[in-house]
Amino acid sequence: MSYLAIQNLSVVFPRFELRSISLSLEQGQTLVLLGPSGSGKSVLLETVAGFHPPASGRIELCGRNISSLPPEERGLGFMFQDYSLFPHLTVEKNIAFGLRRKPEADRRVEQVLELLGVRHLTGRRPSGLSGGEKQRVALARALATEPRLFLFDEPLSALDARMREELREDLRRLLRSLKATSVYVTHDRLEARTLADVIAIIQDGVIRQVGQPHHVFTNPVDAWVAKFVGMQVLRPEQVEPVEPGRVRARVGDAILDATVSEHVTPETARLVFRPEDVHLEHLNGQMRHSGDGFAALVESVVPLGSLFRIELNAGPHFSALVWHADYDQLQFKPGDKVLARLDPADLLLVPEHRKL
Repeated sequence: MSYLAIQNLSVVFPRFELRSISLSLEQGQTLVLLGPSGSGKSVLLETVAGFHPPASGRIELCGRNISSLPPEERGLGFMFQDYSLFPHLTVEKNIAFGLRRKPEADRRVEQVLELLGVRHLTGRRPSGLSGGEKQRVALARALATEPRLFLFDEPLSALDARMREELREDLRRLLRSLKATSVYVTHDRLEARTLADVIAIIQDGVIRQVGQPHHVFTNPVDAWVAKFVGMQVLRPEQVEPVEPGRVRARVGDAILDATVSEHVTPETARLVFRPEDVHLEHLNGQMRHSGDGFAALVESVVPLGSLFRIELNAGPHFSALVWHADYDQLQFKPGDKVLARLDPADLLLVPEHRKL
């Protein structure tokens, strides 16, 4: 029996619908709902919280059907995107709010103040806190009630990049140390990979793919998922079977071997790969064979911290990601002619859009 089980859940609004959502989560795991804006991530989270009634299906927590229970009877800790702290209450009173009728309130408040490192903020009000401090206080308030399930609705989205990275790591360590079970909404791929035990990708109210982070990010079910998780997508002009599970695809002037996934037809086939798996070298006027990879022209070089994104034109356009040390050695610049190699193990042929 799963700790959290969502079974064939549908939620209907005048202009939007969640359709036949089925997900399960074991105790101590974090499920990340990943998808673009407007895909239904927050609606699904709010339905689990009890804010929207299902049109059909059920939600079970610890084997109990909670589908018709009001939010306050579900035993959940909810952390909103805007933190929703009470502006007239101090930090200490905000944290203690859900414990106001419990005799152990003082002890529990002390525990979470220590755990989140916000003891020095107890007398302040939210207006005097930074974004990161508000996030920690909101998390402390959620923890204080010792919920059976944590629900997070993009709690880091309003923070700057440095603070978001720091608090993302803090949150990951905290959830692991507490062995907490949680559902987390985000549109940020790095956040999803950092926090998730299980990722569910949502598009237009439908679950497109569910799985462990590494599998989802390297084995997308179709080209839409591939593009959303940051992979490059190319349309082959020709596809020929080589052996069971393997094909040879022609893209531009390159002929490449690839693994083929399910539900692929020659008309819908798309070749997908991660930009960090592209290996670049200068051509320097050398001759090459079609099996070597793509002969490409460097169109632009974009610095991304420890990486550089190299935009390439090989007939089809695609990107490569190069580590700073490799770029320092090779010094690619716009106008350079390069060879873009791809290992067959890193190439996957998927359908353009898998029917659900």
